[in-house]
Amino acid sequence: SGRLKRIFTQDSYLNELSERRFDIFGLEETWGRVMTQALGLKLDVKPHITHADVRKGHRVIVCTDGLTTSLDDSQIEQTIINNHDSPYMLCEQLISIANQNSADDNITVVAAYVK
Repeated sequence: SGRLKRIFTQDSYLNELSERRFDIFGLEETWGRVMTQALGLKLDVKPHITHADVRKGHRVIVCTDGLTTSLDDSQIEQTIINNHDSPYMLCEQLISIANQNSADDNITVVAAYVK
């Protein structure tokens, strides 16, 4: 439909508190980036599996929070819409724009165009 749809789970201390209905007001600055699960952190990582209705013409982007904390959804969506050439170029463009916005975390982006 030409719209960005986020499907994600962030394994952070704040997110886990929030899901358990704890009041997290004022904790963002101190605990906002404390991760509870990440590749390489420990051996028993539990992946999140989700299903999405992917059809011809869709573009699928998998990225780390380094991208989503550097660009807002409208910037990501506009970059996706403007890039018709290749998934590789889309990844390069997203990373470049995030770095121009002074990204303060590592950025990983993988893109696939469904044909």
